[in-house]
Amino acid sequence: MTTSLLRSFETFEAASAARDALVAAGFEPAAVQLRVLDDEAGPAEGNFLIGNGRTTHGRPPGGVLAGPEVPYEENFSHVVFRGNQLLAIEVADDSQRRRALALLQPFGGVDPDPAGLS
Repeated sequence: MTTSLLRSFETFEAASAARDALVAAGFEPAAVQLRVLDDEAGPAEGNFLIGNGRTTHGRPPGGVLAGPEVPYEENFSHVVFRGNQLLAIEVADDSQRRRALALLQPFGGVDPDPAGLS
């Protein structure tokens, strides 16, 4: 019986390198799926709607999220997406799971399950 091991990555490059390492180590390509998730809320930073909330005076913005109080360049010019890359690995047993975890270690993926069960 196979189970899934999930890891979320900050960048596509890290997720892709992790997938390549697993396949190079003998995992079946069909058992290692990379999914890029879209989020309707937009990027984590530089979001065109809410920006990053950095004001010129250091306090929270006073209701208006644009104008001289919340400078555009500082808040919206650098768009950053985080954790949108999900790698799903099918593992056959605990031994294969441990092997996959060891191979994933250098690439910085995190377990998206807050209980750490995946």
